[in-house]
Amino acid sequence: MGVASDRLDLKLSSEDKELLIQAAAIKGMSLAAFVRSVAKKQALDAFHAAIHEPFRPAPPLEDAQSSLYLPLGPQSDRRGGIASR
Repeated sequence: MGVASDRLDLKLSSEDKELLIQAAAIKGMSLAAFVRSVAKKQALDAFHAAIHEPFRPAPPLEDAQSSLYLPLGPQSDRRGGIASR
């Protein structure tokens, strides 16, 4: 892990801050270390899920694709046609 030099500021309610403080204390961590570790784990989980889930085009891409009649996603082959099932 590199040296922490960048900052991230966020606003949260007093209740949320207290919850994070208490959770960090339970884990024996500083608030900053706790928030960093939880945020990093969530980010890695999101990337892992995105890599391993089937491709799903975003709604704007689906709209563009449907107007061009080009199938996208797992049912299409590389030539733009429908793959045999």
